[in-house]
Amino acid sequence: MIDRFQILIEGGRSGDETQRLSVRLGENYLTSLIRRGSNEPDHCLEAPPLPLAFWFVDNWWRIRCEPAPSQRALLAQWRLAHHLPSVGAGYPWPNVSLWGEGDRCAVAVHADAGNLQPSLRFLAEPALEYVASSTAETAIDSFIDQVLQHAGAECDGLDVEYKDLREERDNPSASSRRRLEALLGFDPDGAPEGVVSNYETLAKQYGFDGIGEAALAHQGERSVYALQEALEAAETSKVILRTADDVTSTLPLHRCANR
Repeated sequence: MIDRFQILIEGGRSGDETQRLSVRLGENYLTSLIRRGSNEPDHCLEAPPLPLAFWFVDNWWRIRCEPAPSQRALLAQWRLAHHLPSVGAGYPWPNVSLWGEGDRCAVAVHADAGNLQPSLRFLAEPALEYVASSTAETAIDSFIDQVLQHAGAECDGLDVEYKDLREERDNPSASSRRRLEALLGFDPDGAPEGVVSNYETLAKQYGFDGIGEAALAHQGERSVYALQEALEAAETSKVILRTADDVTSTLPLHRCANR
């Protein structure tokens, strides 16, 4: 697991829209590039930091909690919340994705297919690395704080949105709901109310960890119905598991598949 992850503003005056940004993972810079017409590599990207900071705030819960999709049908929607080029704003961004896997976060560098950027070529080699979730959170928080310091009163409301996010993260009830929304593949407040409230009820009965895994297994609006059907089938199952000590227990069918 990589122990160093940083997102930094490395240059430019605070009033400039475009500044020098770097993303460092371990000893490698994910923003390392060569500009067209130059032979000199640069580890910084020249782009506005504000859209990137907004992207992190808007997608924080999904970046932190939602892993890579198992269904290709969800890939396009998933990429909007996890794939750095989705920041857009008219600037090229590294071909990098970030997602959460419990107590760690994945950072994936994808091949720069065909070097399609008209103004530059990113140099980072394709790779999949992991950092502790606390390391990723610190990197993102530190970057947003740096953006707010540079932007001052010209932050376009980033300070308010970030304050709201920090309050959600510090509130156990709100953070639990946001985690469920993210695991189900929804943006904050984007999930149908019935889906989230039904999952919260099931979480009280079965525990959040197990319900969270079920949410991942079947994302989307019909997720809770698929889970309820599975629970009903498990509860009515008469399959018996006989242990080595000749102790019998009634277990859900999927737990007995390899008996």
